Amino acid sequence: MNAVVHDPQLTQSGRYQSTSLNDNTKHTFQKTAELLVTSPLKRSLQTMVSGYPVLRKRLEEEGTPVVVLPQLQEVRVIQHSNPST
Repeated sequence: MNAVVHDPQLTQSGRYQSTSLNDNTKHTFQKTAELLVTSPLKRSLQTMVSGYPVLRKRLEEEGTPVVVLPQLQEVRVIQHSNPST
């Protein structure tokens, strides 16, 4: 069994969605959240940067950095069939 980590960039649609996320949350959620957590994958990091800039800046100014957890990354498990079993 092998694990494969697919790590694509954020698509144009994803960039639009994360910009909308920022627009929809910068005056509410981003003003009150106490922690920002993301996976280390490119798409997740790019979403966090463009989707939560107000929150990220505020937390970092308060001394609370973004938490990047490898356990949150998407993994696809590939199972090899064994014809002898």
